[in-house]
Amino acid sequence: MYDWAVQKVQKPGRGRAARRTVRHNRTRVGVPLTHPLDRLLNDLVVGEARRRQLGMVRGELGRALARGALPTTARESLRRLLDEEALAPYQRLAESGVLRARRVDGGYPPTSEATNEARAQCLELLREAYSLPALQLGAGGRVPPQPTPDFGVLAALRRQLDQDLSGAMSPGRR
Repeated sequence: MYDWAVQKVQKPGRGRAARRTVRHNRTRVGVPLTHPLDRLLNDLVVGEARRRQLGMVRGELGRALARGALPTTARESLRRLLDEEALAPYQRLAESGVLRARRVDGGYPPTSEATNEARAQCLELLREAYSLPALQLGAGGRVPPQPTPDFGVLAALRRQLDQDLSGAMSPGRR
């Protein structure tokens, strides 16, 4: 989560300039607390898509801190930043679209349910990595569970499962 820049470097004894990539140890927002968050994010083993989502959450948290939108205690430590007291207002602001990095159609509309769900999963992942219990912030855009089938449907499913598992199965039925 560092800024990268390409510098022209003059090599000794050669007439042409070479390019090299240099990592600057500073954050985009300039809030010092994001350094421990960056270390936590760098230690997580996740896929590319989840890494992008975690980057979105990191950016939103940085913007919320820079705006002063989170409780002042959230600036003190990573544990306080990941506390429910700080994450509840963050999640409300993020879902409203105020913390977006880019404008959409000239404004900052509310984020989609899929983005809200990804954000909630990222926050749970961060809290788990920091050994904090799961959040209880409400549904947060999550899909409601399906109702439990009635007794007759469940009995029919059990009979079908018993029939399928009792005999030899063809390769197409595995």
